[in-house]
Amino acid sequence: MKKFTVSLVTALVVCFVSAFGAFSISAEESGGDSEQIFISGGSVTMEELQQHMEEKGLVGDYKILSNEENKFFYYDQLDDNNKIVYNAMKEYWIEPDTSAVTVKFAEPFTFTANSSSISMWSNSTLDNYYYALYAAVQGGVNAFFFDYPEVFWFDPSGITFDPYYTSQRSFNIWGGRYTITVTQVTMHAQVQEVYGDIETAGMYANYLEECINNFNIEGDDRYSKLKSMYTQVAAAVTYNIDAPYHDTALGMFVEPFQIVCEGYSEAIKLLCDREGIPCVSIVGNYDESTKIAHMWNYVQMEDGKWYGLDCTWDDRDGEVPDITFDFFLKGSDSFLKKHYLNFGYIFMRFTYPELSTTDYVYQKPAETTPVVTDKPDVTTLATEVTSAATASHVTETTAASETKNTAVSTVTTTSAPTETSVSEPEQLKGDFNNDGEVTIADAVLLQKKLLGRIRVTAYDFMTELNDDGKIDIIDYIILMRIIR
Repeated sequence: MKKFTVSLVTALVVCFVSAFGAFSISAEESGGDSEQIFISGGSVTMEELQQHMEEKGLVGDYKILSNEENKFFYYDQLDDNNKIVYNAMKEYWIEPDTSAVTVKFAEPFTFTANSSSISMWSNSTLDNYYYALYAAVQGGVNAFFFDYPEVFWFDPSGITFDPYYTSQRSFNIWGGRYTITVTQVTMHAQVQEVYGDIETAGMYANYLEECINNFNIEGDDRYSKLKSMYTQVAAAVTYNIDAPYHDTALGMFVEPFQIVCEGYSEAIKLLCDREGIPCVSIVGNYDESTKIAHMWNYVQMEDGKWYGLDCTWDDRDGEVPDITFDFFLKGSDSFLKKHYLNFGYIFMRFTYPELSTTDYVYQKPAETTPVVTDKPDVTTLATEVTSAATASHVTETTAASETKNTAVSTVTTTSAPTETSVSEPEQLKGDFNNDGEVTIADAVLLQKKLLGRIRVTAYDFMTELNDDGKIDIIDYIILMRIIR
C-alpha cells in the first residue's frame, strides 16, 4: 500500500512555533476611558497560527461552512473577510509575485485583552487573538490554493501576516480592560525553495500552462475525456514523496516525473478546468498520529450528479495491469468504503458536493449513418482517404507512446543520440533555429520541441545550454534568462 500525503496547502503539516516579534505602538497611551491607539507589527506566519490553534485545541465552526448552492468553487463558501483575502491573492499572486498585499477587512473583528501591548498579553488574550485572526484569513488562503492548483510555486505555510489594529481602554471593578479591533492585515508571499527565485518560478509557471493547454485529450463527452486524461496521467508518472515537484501537477511534466496524491489530484483538476468539467480536490483519510492525509477528486457529470475519482490509487506503478478503474466515477456506496471525509484539528471544514449513491453508467452516444445524396468527386474522395490514413497513423503513434514513466504529449527530456553525427563547426548556444542569433524565436521553437510538437534533432544537442547532454526544461529556463 502506498503512503499518501498532502502538502502544507491543506494545513495538515505541523511544525514548531517560532518566537513572535514585539509589536510597536505608534501613539503613546495617555489614559482615558475610550482612547484609540494604533498598533502595528508583530508578524505571524500561517504555520505559526496553525501550530498555536492545534496546541490550544482552538477549533470551531467558522462562518465559511455553508454551501447551499452546491457550487464547485470553494470561494463560494467563504465569509466576507475570507473572500477579501482570497480576492487579494487572486489579483496579485495568481502569477509568481512576492509583492506585499494589504487587505482591509469587510468586518473588522474584536477581542478582549488585558493590555494594549502584546508583550503584556496573557495566554487567554493570545488565544483570543490567534483564533480571531485565523478565522479571518485561513479559509481564504485554503480556498485559493484548492481553486487554483496552478499556483504551485507558493509556500502557503510561509505567508506572513502583519496585522493593524486599535486598542480601546475601559474600566470596571476588576480593573482596566482593552477591546482590540483588527481592521486590516498586510500579507507577504514566499517562493518555495525548490523553485529558486521569483523569475525562475515564473518560467516554471509558464511551462506548466503550456503543457496543460497542449495536453492531448480524446473524446467528445465528459466520460471519454475523463478516461483519456485519467489514463494518461497514470501512465506519465510514478509515486514518490521524495521527488522535487511531488505535490504539484508540474511534477507530471518535469523529470523525474514523480508525484504524490496531491499532484495527481491537481493535474486532474487543471485538465478538467480546461475542458469545463466541474471538478474539486478533496482531502480526507486523515491520520491523527502521523498528520498525513490523502487527496482525490469529485467531478460532476452531464446527469448533474457528482462522482469520485482517485487516480493515485488506480495507478499501479508497473503492476499488471498498470492502471485499474476501481475508483473511476464511483458513487458513495462504493467510493466511500475506503475514502472518508474526516478532518484534522484545524483543517478548514469546507462543504463537499454530495456524491451520487450509485456509480456512473456510461451510455455511448448513438452513431448516425450519414446519408449520401450525391456521388463525391474523385478529388474529394482522395482527400478523405488521405486524411483518414493520416489520422490512423497519428492514433497508432499516440497509443504506442503512452507507456509508463513517459511524459504524456510532451518530450520534456531527451537524451543525446548515440549515433555518430557529421562534424560541424561549433554552434551558438541557444540558437535552436540556426539563424545566427539568440532571440525569442529560439525559445518558442524549443518550447514546441519540449512539448513533443516538433522532433528533437542532433543539431539541438549542439546548441543546448548547460552541456548535460539533454534537452529539457532547464535549457528553456536558461534560454529565457539570456533573452530577457
